[in-house]
Order: sequence, then C-alpha cells, then structure tokens
Amino acid sequence: MELYNGDCLEIMKEMPSESVELVLTDPPYNIGKSKEWDRIPNYIEWCMDWLKECLRVLSPHGTLIFWHNDMVQISHLICELLKEKDVIYNSTGIWYKPNFRSIAWKNKNGNTTQRSWFNVCEYFQVFTKCKTDKPGQTGWKQVKLDVNNFQNLRKYAFDMLVWIGKNANFAGGGTIVLNKSKRTSEAEKQSIFSTVARRSIFSEVGGRADHFTRYGTTQWELCTPETYEVLTKTYNLREWEKYREYEDLRQEYEDLRPRFNTEKGDGVSNVFLSSWNNTANKSLHPCQKPLDITKKLIQTHSNRGEKVLDMFMGSGTTGVACVNAGRDFIGVEKDEKYFKIAKERIETAKAVFFDAQKL
Repeated sequence: MELYNGDCLEIMKEMPSESVELVLTDPPYNIGKSKEWDRIPNYIEWCMDWLKECLRVLSPHGTLIFWHNDMVQISHLICELLKEKDVIYNSTGIWYKPNFRSIAWKNKNGNTTQRSWFNVCEYFQVFTKCKTDKPGQTGWKQVKLDVNNFQNLRKYAFDMLVWIGKNANFAGGGTIVLNKSKRTSEAEKQSIFSTVARRSIFSEVGGRADHFTRYGTTQWELCTPETYEVLTKTYNLREWEKYREYEDLRQEYEDLRPRFNTEKGDGVSNVFLSSWNNTANKSLHPCQKPLDITKKLIQTHSNRGEKVLDMFMGSGTTGVACVNAGRDFIGVEKDEKYFKIAKERIETAKAVFFDAQKL
C-alpha cells in the first residue's frame, strides 16, 4: 500500500506503465464546492492530462472509473476520452441519494426559484482499457480476434485433439492406424489425429464443442463447463497426463478480460442506493462517497491482491474499501489536511482488518 501527499500528475508520471488493474477516483467537479480546490482553469484539458496518465498506468484490460455530477462537463470528458485509441466506454452508474436535502425536494411553497429538476444523484463513468484500432468493436471482440492471444489454451486444445486421435476408440472404426508404408512426419501425424478427433467430437458431442477445437482461428473460444465435462467423460480425458480442470482453464481465459466479478443473486443494476448521508454520518470531506458503494465497485472491477489507484484520495474512502476487500492500494492527495485524515483512516482500517484475521 502506497500513500502520497502531492500533485497527482507529478506522482503518476513516476508510476510504471500497465501496473494498475483499477482506477477509481473522485476528482474535483469544478462546480465551486471549494475555492481552494474546486475552481480549475481549463478544466477539461486538466482532466485529460490525468486521464491520459490513467490509461497509461492501467493494465491492458484494466478499468477506469471516475465520479462526477455535472452533466455538461461529463459529456465533454466522455467525448474527449473517446478520442483516445486505447479506451472504450463501458457504462454509467448512478448513486441515488434519497436522504439528501429532503426538505428542499418537497417544494413546500409550491414553487421553486431553480425552475429545473433538483438533482438527487451523482454519477460514475466506467471505461475499459483496450488496444484497438477498429472503432465500433468492443475490447473483448478485439481480444478474441487476435490469434496471438490465449496461446497456452489454444495449444492445450490442440494437444487434447491429438491425444484423443491417438487414444480414443471411434465408433465403428476402433483406434486410428497410420499407413506404415508411408513416411509420415510428426507434424503430419498430429494433423491427422487432430482432424479425425474434431470430426468425432462434432459427431459425439455436437456443435457446442466446435469452437473449442478451432485452435488456430479467430473463432476459437473456451467451451462451457458442461461441454467440457461431456468431452472429459466421452474421451476419458482424465487419463491424459496434460489434463487440466475446467476452473484452471477458465481462470487463464478470464485473465485477458476486464474484471467483472459477480456472485449468484448479485444485482447488476447501474443504480446504487446507500444509507450514507454526509450530514448524518458526519463526513470527513464535503465530497465523501459511501464506503459500501466504493467497496462494491472495487470487488466487481478487480481481483483480490490487485492494485487500485485513487489519485484524488480525499479522506481515504477508496483506501479503506481496498483494505476491507483485500486489494492493494495507491492513494494520492494534494491537500495535507485530508491526506492526514486519509492516512489515519486507512491505518485504522488495516489494524481492524488484521485483528479480525487473528480471530
């Protein structure tokens, strides 16, 4: 865990490229919340400076999330970000705040000087890192269309076919017997075995396993666990010395995908509710975000042990959530007052976490 008291642009420039799995941050909104830190000249250009650094330090499949609540500035930032070639817009999330300023919303006098709807939400924008030169294609599609990806898994599928071809008893024909009068190279033998095995799989298992056997094409993909189990039982794959359990294959397959961890029964709506109230909960920062929503975002978009960066750390909520979720954390805060608050909160969270581990 690394905490820095300083300017995020200067500190981020010292960070290694592709070293962070998730950036989750809450920058100044430039709406006058504070004269000291929320009035920024050339705001969009300033944001793009740190956003470009975010893209640099993110892993090839990392996720960028930033909070904001001003729709006009959000629209400008999205448009500017989408000009960058290595990022794709993913989604927008909403924090609905029913407990904030409830008296003002009731419009007790029957009119309002605002002459507009009162905003009861804040928003977070989600982008995923992806090296793509084809606009309109998703990051995942780009990954799948590159035959240089998944090399170990493709080789495993090929070796499986060769083993099946060598060892399986095929309906009506027994095992494959090569013509001994003809000199056949090892590569040719493997090609024969794999081709015959593919035909057998298509006949015995069906088209659901077809893409898993297309090891050298852009159509290759990992089959479902149900299909893999049918393959395993049909061809006694557990007798093969190179056999791997499905979960092992799945973990390697998922490694190139942006993280999106959900459990059965988890809601995946983009609207979040929280009992947090800056007034009632005596917030340590005027823009403090709920710990429960922050932890949810971290757990969904990163894995345990991976690095999460927040370069506008404020009072340290992202760091506390990382401690509770078992993630590594890099936090940057320019304001010395809030840096001290954040550091104390995170250290306290670490102490509670480690004490709990001892029980």
